[in-house]
Amino acid sequence: MIRRDFLVGAAALIGMAGISSRMTPVMAAQESTDGEDDSDEAILDITDHELVVDDEASVTYLAVTVENVGDVASGWITLETDWYDSRGDYLDTDLAHLGMLSAGKTWQARVYYDGSDATSVTDFTVDGRVDPDPLTVPGGLEVIESDVEIDGDDVVVTGRFGNDTGETQPNVDVIALLFDDEGVVLGDGWVNETDVPNGETRSFECVWDGRDRADDVADHTAIVTSSAF
Repeated sequence: MIRRDFLVGAAALIGMAGISSRMTPVMAAQESTDGEDDSDEAILDITDHELVVDDEASVTYLAVTVENVGDVASGWITLETDWYDSRGDYLDTDLAHLGMLSAGKTWQARVYYDGSDATSVTDFTVDGRVDPDPLTVPGGLEVIESDVEIDGDDVVVTGRFGNDTGETQPNVDVIALLFDDEGVVLGDGWVNETDVPNGETRSFECVWDGRDRADDVADHTAIVTSSAF
């Protein structure tokens, strides 16, 4: 069962201001209000952005560079973009997701406008949400093997994972991160498996719709975790 839509409600709001002529391009973890040390949390910054309107291809997207400048990997990340036309009227809302981002890594995200008239977009705002805590990886839950193939616009990661934790895992997420030749994260595929008994090995398949970037994928890594939800 794929539960990617749950990200919007489950991820923690981290106070990333929208980006437009009216707003600042900063995403950072919330300041601690209880005196706890934030050094073991992911800190995400937006370091670049560009609104791309391709009239010929009738495609509009927001290219956003997100960097994890913290000391640990993040959990789930969501970018939520509101689109506006030249009169300032709201058009639609679209999302981009990533399962995790390691410390020191960069995600070159794209939020695509899926409305009926891609050329009508002239402005936008974007909000970011992230679970700043690393994903839970119980000892004995691991990927045994994985491989990646390009199938048109789709990037397909297949493989096997095993549960040797000593107990049944009720929910397991497999996240396949996809990188370009410079190690920048382009996107991910994600799948959920339920009720995995101890000692069992299962196959998985994760698919990422790379659109025009599928051929840019040069490497991948598959991660298996206990489910975040």
